Amino acid sequence: PTRPPVSATAPPAAPPAARAANAPLAPGAYEKSAPLTGATAPATLLFLVPVSGAPGDGNGALTRAVRAALIVRGYAPADAPGAARYLLAGTVEIAQASSGRQPVRIIWEVSDAKGRALGRAVQENDVAVGSLDKAWGPIAALVAGAAIPGIVDVIRRSDVADAGLTPARSSASAE
Repeated sequence: PTRPPVSATAPPAAPPAARAANAPLAPGAYEKSAPLTGATAPATLLFLVPVSGAPGDGNGALTRAVRAALIVRGYAPADAPGAARYLLAGTVEIAQASSGRQPVRIIWEVSDAKGRALGRAVQENDVAVGSLDKAWGPIAALVAGAAIPGIVDVIRRSDVADAGLTPARSSASAE
């Protein structure tokens, strides 16, 4: 079965209320409580830690694909962690195969410059056994494209908090 696509969540150790508070927000769903600064401006420096845990050429392919996708979204790559505002680390987990399918989970952890976890974007899907054991090719670009909205949402939430903005109140409840 196909699992849900990318979603931004609070770190797993966060209490349920914090995870609910990290549900995706609609664009423009903010109340202004302080002037918006350059915090959300494009060209936010981000250091991408090389992806780990992927079979085949997945570590390099995913690292390059996510880097390219972030550049397109306006995030400038930092050459060193100390030069970045955010750190992004990707980890691939491949579970035991069953009925010719392998569950794959990719976790994109966003941290601040001091390494404090801000949130994560998680992708899960089942793929044909062995389909990722060699060259990932265009799969890496598809995975990166699907991951970017969740990664950017985590960064945007941090930028909003840093700028003194709060999410607009909604009648909808998050679980």
